[in-house]
Amino acid sequence: MSADDKIGYQGPDLAWHPIDGSNNQAVKDRYRTPQQRSYADTAQLDRLLTTLLNATDRFREELESELLNYSMPIPRADVRLAEANSLEWPSELGSSKPLISYRYYRALATRTTTAATYVRSRFQDAMRDLTGTVALDLLDLVEVVASEALLIKDFIPTYIGDVDDTAELRTVELFQDWASAATNHLNALYQLYTTRGINVLPAGEIGAATPAEARQAQATYKVKLNATNKELADSVAYLKKNFTEHADTFYGRFLGPAMQWRLAAGRSFHPQGGVIGAEMTTTNNSLDANLSVLQADQLRRNKIFDEKVALIAAHIQRQDAFRDYIQQLAPVGKQITSGMPDMAVLSQDAPEEIDYWENLESDPPPPAIFTSLHSALGGLDIDDAHAQYLLRDGDELTGNLQLDDGVLIDGMRPGTHQHTGGDGTQKIRGIDIEGGSVTTEIIDRTEVPPIPSQLRLVSQDIRMVPPGMTVVDAQISWEGETTLQYEVQSTVMH
Repeated sequence: MSADDKIGYQGPDLAWHPIDGSNNQAVKDRYRTPQQRSYADTAQLDRLLTTLLNATDRFREELESELLNYSMPIPRADVRLAEANSLEWPSELGSSKPLISYRYYRALATRTTTAATYVRSRFQDAMRDLTGTVALDLLDLVEVVASEALLIKDFIPTYIGDVDDTAELRTVELFQDWASAATNHLNALYQLYTTRGINVLPAGEIGAATPAEARQAQATYKVKLNATNKELADSVAYLKKNFTEHADTFYGRFLGPAMQWRLAAGRSFHPQGGVIGAEMTTTNNSLDANLSVLQADQLRRNKIFDEKVALIAAHIQRQDAFRDYIQQLAPVGKQITSGMPDMAVLSQDAPEEIDYWENLESDPPPPAIFTSLHSALGGLDIDDAHAQYLLRDGDELTGNLQLDDGVLIDGMRPGTHQHTGGDGTQKIRGIDIEGGSVTTEIIDRTEVPPIPSQLRLVSQDIRMVPPGMTVVDAQISWEGETTLQYEVQSTVMH
């Protein structure tokens, strides 16, 4: 909203730069026509908020209408997602389906389990990916706007009432600024959503590209798309945190009570001198300063809202461009197939599922807060939190293990392992046998080996090696069992 559009604004010479007044008197006592110095108008603010809430209702309806046509198939190889889905799928609907629909995603918002959170996050990823839609992120943003508008609409009669104080004027002005900016942003986003065109790559470039070049370009655009989606998700999450999760606390515990003190207690006190008067004056000045800080926080929130929504619009445009480029390159490069992870497809819920989800939303069951996704167990870093599990990186057994036939550990069967090397493990070497451990009881003496015959010296070479060592190289032969080995001693005869 421009300066000329602000209600009661009289031009730059009378522009009001509010500083909260002292606790001595109200604005109406000091100024004959306070509205000439401020554009604050609670009636106009209420009309702005009502119009804004009606616009969010219409936008929400269109976005959800589109999302109801989308589902995310669960790839067969995605064990974690399939497990999470089976944990959360209601038994009343029979066996779990291999896809996540928007109604199912929406119903899981009533649950606080790890599995439900994981399924919802994967659905969000699919909606932001190649074949998805921006409707889900826009819906979150619309909910943020509606939530803030409702909080402000309740704040005015609760904490302000009749506007007759500088603090009230300033606060109403801040609310009007936000409501006007939110209306403009919502209109711009609606236009972006309903009139998005196709971002077209030059046909000549696509035709001239080789399959390898097209795939490389697709990979580059996919990296850019992933980065854009991350920034988009972070921006939406930031707005939800500051304008949905924390806004009620800001208005109900900080700005509202500070305003009440200002109007009900601080302004009615007139200093009378003395110790008590000085103390009250100091306290009121401090509380007025605190109120000014909170109003500065509201001004900062308005600025953050403007910046983040403008950034989200830019992200949506970049997201559309990268999606279009990847799909246009698909006929030459990598095909976009239904088996890809985080793939969004058009589908419809079965009639019985629609009835179930709608009834669930009207009367949601209590969340199963003790159900946890098995692949994301908590407490694993705590001593003995899951004593029944044997850890892969090492643990201690306190009981016996029985192996079925054919079960091997590290390639061998512990019950029959003999260190012979026959089961694929390393054979024990004679050098590894500890001295004295091979006793005569385990030596096979049932058959005496034959004594060799015709033992003879074939050749002999004697030489001296410094410093005076005699070395004998001898070749000996005999007749007998060739598979046996004999120990022979050669002695020098004098």
